[in-house]
Amino acid sequence: MRTRPEVAVAGAFVYHMGRTPAHDRLVKLPVDHAEIVATLPTSNCFYHPSVILRRDRILSLGGYRPEYKNAEDYDLWLRAARVYRLANIPVPLLRYRFSITGMSLGKKWEQALFAQMAAVSHLNPDWNHEQVRLDAAARLEKMGKDWFLEQVARGTIKELMDLDLRADAIASYGAFPANWDTSGRTG
Repeated sequence: MRTRPEVAVAGAFVYHMGRTPAHDRLVKLPVDHAEIVATLPTSNCFYHPSVILRRDRILSLGGYRPEYKNAEDYDLWLRAARVYRLANIPVPLLRYRFSITGMSLGKKWEQALFAQMAAVSHLNPDWNHEQVRLDAAARLEKMGKDWFLEQVARGTIKELMDLDLRADAIASYGAFPANWDTSGRTG
């Protein structure tokens, strides 16, 4: 941060922690401000535990907003990107434990609403909270809860298998409703 005074928020590449370090998976993220600004409206490209930030600049934005529960960081990065430079260091500085116990599959839908609200607020900064919430809910409804949760469950299981965390992958399989077949179709 001393060498890049223009940067208000900086993250880093991370490793998803495998069964052993040999099974770790490097997660590369957008590095420069332009890449980050292009990515942020559709995807959070910062791992919060890897982030360092300039306190005064973040406080000037109002800090975290509690109405974006479970997506406060994403909302903050989107707001910061409007007025400050952001960066990711292209060096893995964190081994991130990919855990199945952190948040239930059902909570992922709630988290998706708050993340969608952050994205909608970013696109429509003059909207009030209720307008943002209604538009975000409509966007999620269009996506479909079953489809979304299936993608999360399948992605989680695939990542756990890639990390050679087979026992966790098998335990996660219980997140699939009985009507999901192995081809990914419902019904």
